[in-house]
Amino acid sequence: MGDIIQCNIRGVKTENLRDQKVQLVSHILSNNKTRVLSLQETRITNDNQIPKDWLNFKHLYHIVSSNATEIDPGSGIIVFVKKTEDVLKTNAYILGRFLHLKLLNQASLEEFNFFSFYGKSNINMQSAKIISKKLDESFEKCENQKIILCGDFNFVTSMIDRNSSTFTNTDNTYRNEWEQIEIKYNLIDVFRHHYPKLRNYTFNQSGGSSKSRIDRFYASGNCLGRISKTKNESKIL
Repeated sequence: MGDIIQCNIRGVKTENLRDQKVQLVSHILSNNKTRVLSLQETRITNDNQIPKDWLNFKHLYHIVSSNATEIDPGSGIIVFVKKTEDVLKTNAYILGRFLHLKLLNQASLEEFNFFSFYGKSNINMQSAKIISKKLDESFEKCENQKIILCGDFNFVTSMIDRNSSTFTNTDNTYRNEWEQIEIKYNLIDVFRHHYPKLRNYTFNQSGGSSKSRIDRFYASGNCLGRISKTKNESKIL
């Protein structure tokens, strides 16, 4: 399918490490193998704040954003889609948190649905149910079509995905709702499918000892066979 890459970049507006983040993303975009790149936690509130270096790739990529809002300034998603794909439809189901793109490959005429999800941490059960309902409704509209979902979920559903081997309050708030969605739409954790018992973390708490695999890729069963490998990398910027 080509490389599909998910990154949480912890904001690109005013932080000291902005230049490094911009350069890292530009390097990924310059790779001819990158088919889709999803950036989360941009903290960008309007498209004028998108770094100019990234806009220089507009001739190669469609750039679709769902920006942070006043009530949720820590959110924000940008998805870059290589122009070998047509973007048939976009839906920002939750602004800055949940973005859907329906894509068509120009060569194969294959369609698939790409979702980028950035989960909220430290929320109550009522809010988790509202978010889960949004996810459920969006997947239902895809019927039996191919689905790729990536994201920084901010929760895990398996103890093997935390170095503490215990669930947090946020895990317990989300995981039952999410597990039902996985089953209902046959969404498979691609990394776990390839590596059932491997402990490999995507998040290391700055200044702390907590490690977790809160960043994950899921694929619907009807496209899982097209994914040959997955790789997690943790880079503190």
